[in-house]
Amino acid sequence: MSKLFTFCLTLLFALSPTFAQEKPTIPQVRQMIREFEKTRFERQAQYLNKTATLNQTQYDVTAYTLNLGLWPDTQLLQGSVVMQGRSKANSLASLEIDLFSNMIVDSALQNGTALTYTHAGDLLTLQLPAPLGQNDPFAVEIFYRGNPQGGGGLGTWGWDQHQGVPMIWTLSQPYGAPAWWPCKDDPADKADSVFLNVTVPDNLVVASNGLLQGITPQIGNRHTYHWAHRYPISTYLVSLAITNYAEFSNWYVSASGDSMELTYYVYPEHLNEAIEDFSVTPAMVSAYAERFGEYPFLDEKYGMAIFPWGGGMEHQTMTSYGAGLVTGLHWFDWITAHELSHMWFGDCITMKYWSHIWMNEGFASYAEALWAESQGGWPAYHDYMLSQDPGFFQGSLWIEDSLNVGALFSNTVYDKGSWALHMLRGVMGDTPFFTALKNYAADPNFYYGNATTEDFQAVCEAVYGQSLEWYFEEWVYRDGRPNYVFTWQTAPAAGGYETTLTLMQSNAIPYKMPLQIRLSAGLQSADFTVWDSLNFQEFQFATAFEPTDLAVDPDDWVLKTIAQGSAYAVGGSVIDAANSAPVPGALVVWEGPIDPNTGTSLSYGFDTTDVNGNFEFTLVSGDYALAAQKEGFLQSETVFRQVAGTISNLTLTLSQPEAAFSLDSLGAALSQNHALDTLLLVSNIGSGNLFVQAVEGNFTNANPDKDIRIPAKLSGSNHPDLIAPQYPESRKAGMIPMGGQGRARFYRDAFLRHQFPLETLQKSGIPARNLAADPVDSLWVQIHHDLRENNQNQFDLENTYVQDDAGLVYVKLTTYGNLVPPGNFRSNVFLDADNSVFTGLNINGLGVDYLVAVGDYGGGLYAYLLWWNPGSQTFEFIGPVDYFSYNTTGKRVVFGVSKALLGAPAKVGIFINAFNKANIAPTVDYAPASHLGYLSASLEDVPWLKIEPLFGLAGAGSDAALMITIRPENIPPGYYLSGITLYSSHAGEMRKDFIPIFLDYATGIASSEPQIPTQFEVGQNYPNPFNPNTQIRFGLPAPARVKIEIFNLLGRRVYVEETQPLPAGYHLFEWNGQSAAGQEVSSGIYFYRISDGKHAAVRKMVLLR
Repeated sequence: MSKLFTFCLTLLFALSPTFAQEKPTIPQVRQMIREFEKTRFERQAQYLNKTATLNQTQYDVTAYTLNLGLWPDTQLLQGSVVMQGRSKANSLASLEIDLFSNMIVDSALQNGTALTYTHAGDLLTLQLPAPLGQNDPFAVEIFYRGNPQGGGGLGTWGWDQHQGVPMIWTLSQPYGAPAWWPCKDDPADKADSVFLNVTVPDNLVVASNGLLQGITPQIGNRHTYHWAHRYPISTYLVSLAITNYAEFSNWYVSASGDSMELTYYVYPEHLNEAIEDFSVTPAMVSAYAERFGEYPFLDEKYGMAIFPWGGGMEHQTMTSYGAGLVTGLHWFDWITAHELSHMWFGDCITMKYWSHIWMNEGFASYAEALWAESQGGWPAYHDYMLSQDPGFFQGSLWIEDSLNVGALFSNTVYDKGSWALHMLRGVMGDTPFFTALKNYAADPNFYYGNATTEDFQAVCEAVYGQSLEWYFEEWVYRDGRPNYVFTWQTAPAAGGYETTLTLMQSNAIPYKMPLQIRLSAGLQSADFTVWDSLNFQEFQFATAFEPTDLAVDPDDWVLKTIAQGSAYAVGGSVIDAANSAPVPGALVVWEGPIDPNTGTSLSYGFDTTDVNGNFEFTLVSGDYALAAQKEGFLQSETVFRQVAGTISNLTLTLSQPEAAFSLDSLGAALSQNHALDTLLLVSNIGSGNLFVQAVEGNFTNANPDKDIRIPAKLSGSNHPDLIAPQYPESRKAGMIPMGGQGRARFYRDAFLRHQFPLETLQKSGIPARNLAADPVDSLWVQIHHDLRENNQNQFDLENTYVQDDAGLVYVKLTTYGNLVPPGNFRSNVFLDADNSVFTGLNINGLGVDYLVAVGDYGGGLYAYLLWWNPGSQTFEFIGPVDYFSYNTTGKRVVFGVSKALLGAPAKVGIFINAFNKANIAPTVDYAPASHLGYLSASLEDVPWLKIEPLFGLAGAGSDAALMITIRPENIPPGYYLSGITLYSSHAGEMRKDFIPIFLDYATGIASSEPQIPTQFEVGQNYPNPFNPNTQIRFGLPAPARVKIEIFNLLGRRVYVEETQPLPAGYHLFEWNGQSAAGQEVSSGIYFYRISDGKHAAVRKMVLLR
């Protein structure tokens, strides 16, 4: 039985010893679970591109029979696997089967006939005696032995001990099954059934999938367990858990009177606690069967087996459950509920693509709340939903980049996914909602198969009788939440009182949602429901009594922020600097209010100017930053305004043509012991100033056209390997949650938008004391010069320098004015230590891993290091930096951070803001001045390549000249790869270009020709935003047909193209902003998806007409 399938894992955590003394909070445990999942997933990333071979696509597996003998003392597995299937092709002459290379194959048979085979790498190839025709059945048996390994460090197989007794366990997600049995390890092909006959010492108990058929005694104090599972199952869900289990069971009785045994395999010393903890399971099954429909494996069982790995996994019909979760106190009933619900949503129906992972984890998280409701009614359900709202969710439920581990295992997927279902229940009503949920779980199109968000939406619409596209667009495909501000007043009216509610949304695109309004006075109350869908709306309500209170959404059916207060109209015009003419169709972006402690904004939005160049927003009071953009113009200067009343005369000026430059070619032939000195000219063919920054890099063992990943050597409860000697006990602090909020990235990151309260630093009490040597003046490398934007701002940033010395990364910032008073100076220096935008907090295309916060937080001006925790979506405090100094009249601040603590990066990305905390609006400053890029500093010496200088400024019509020196001295003969990354900023427009340089020292050839990529790649479109044309670069490691699809914000496909076979290498696709029918599409946000049949990537782009 072949079904497109992807897997989902719910991993738990190794419980902290402190949990033995006190009950952890649910949010604490949630955060630890998700961070654990993310870490494990990252370790498995090398396996995620695994695909079925061409041969494997030509046959379908129908059943497996595993006959296994296990000898724990010698750690030996010996046995056979029978694989039954059916050919999907004519003349199928061989079968390719996955089996890790360390396992030894003794023989292979088909119908008793020995087969010729090869076992190369992790692939076993059987040569069939006669080719199979299409739909011909087959059965082959493979005899093998060996010591199963961990599947590349995945924890696939464990030989452990439990109180002196062997403990054997498996956890095969994602592609670890071939570590212990030969199979077609393709999750797209579910076998209809699997049978396991496992022989072990007779003091051990074997727990596995399906029903136990019997136990057969064997000679030598051994016995065989016979398990049979007759439901479609993927290979990674096949499991074993073996030790001297104590067993007990209870029963679930369905609404129709059918009984199903619930079986538990637990450590003997945990028996009483497990009996207590698992006593709730029958009630859970009943509760979920009532809500979702009958348990999907009713003819067999639901089981739970304890294992020592400290985690948990929803193996089909037999959940593996961490021993640390058994307390006898029902502390983790919600985890039991979460895992059980995966039998419906995860095992029976699985999301079709990782981008829709909320279909697994959001549903299971919502099931936790439904279990609370079944036990405590509405109040328990309401409180549980509130516990799933941390105040901010980064990104959308639909994951744009399905290889972004931080996004896949973020609280957005779990908790916002739960809220999406909760709010859908509020929109549809209880009866339609739960009818739709049951219909979805029982739909034969998805049952034991796969589904997407659109599939679930269609089921809901069929029940609801109306389109729900608006709902799924704003809650699945859009990030954020509605931000409401309201005022109200009551006046006498005929027959009673009339109350007017003024409701405003500060969101750029307002949300459409039903809102309950409750008017009350003492014991009297009246409820009304309104549909709000605009930035500004007024509603009137008539009551017989005079209300003294008004509540918006009092029962919390909407995920929101809400405040009662005033809002004001802010408007103005956008003009062309050349002739002061109005500029229609310009995009005006605002951010704010600005946090006075951090200099970052709490929200953002935009408007498009009308035919007269005018715009208008409704904003709550506070400090804001505004700027205008339009294709063909440079971005306007950023304007800061304090909103405390109506503003109607704002003028934003667009000027100069779009930034443009050209690069000369770089290439030469070198003889041995010769060098090349040449100029790289970056020509400014626009007007205004052009800033150019060059970064040299050593890419010998990396793909030059992709971000280099430098693994951080970090471990520990939250922040890995925080080594004590780096921070003596007098200075070392524990991980202090910052409780901050993130902001989802707007389409081009025009401004910095992340709030991270730093009050904790004021309470740290850690002395400001240097542990490192002073930096060496001669080693400073200037990586940026910032033009002065504000003569009134003494903290305006001027230059940025770095040096790598004595095991530290030093950064020096200079300002145009004196640092007086130093207590008012604040700066946030964001560091990307692994050079990957896919890890950390995304700021201006920088994946921020660390933050150095410079300021006076109670102990004088000093700098403190914080780490971005993707699980909690906050910065967490590590401690003071290793070195710090400043000079108020010398106008400089210097800090140093241990390079080892940052993961020994080869280069770092840097983004900086600085401001006067006493007067933030007119003093906030960013480096680089463009607001659109970031600095990048190389910390790794490339001995044969030098660039001088690393930055340059070019006026209109002039060039920035960079001297390139290639001198292959003191290096052995060989093949070397390096390159130059150029970040060019032209008054607001940022462009990134990469020039690879290849050096074959044996033949003495240096060239700028690109190589064939080692893996599938899809780049960001350029330009972006665009009108109407844009180009997308992608790389193919092998020849392939490519499918290019473009979707609008609602998920509708507007363009599709399938190419003829393309050769390996890099290719460019150009889109002209037209649909497949040749019609111009409207301005807006679009997603493009490019796939080569094995891999796919999705990126976001913006069309502005």
